Amino acid sequence: MVEPAAKREAAEYLIKNYQMSERLACRLVVQSLSTKRYKSRNKTLDGELKIKLIQLAQANQRFGYRRLRACLAN
Repeated sequence: MVEPAAKREAAEYLIKNYQMSERLACRLVVQSLSTKRYKSRNKTLDGELKIKLIQLAQANQRFGYRRLRACLAN
């Protein structure tokens, strides 16, 4: 099974090198247009924040993500 990211790259290759429409390129790689146009909103944690979060989680193993986030805010 091919991941959506690989299909996105394949569709982009077809569009750029063969002057193909986005719709046709997606149809050829069997991918929906919405999947091709998807932009991730995931923001990665910076190093210092990640270390602090890991330390809090290890010290308070029973805390869930909501409570850990509240602890980070303090």
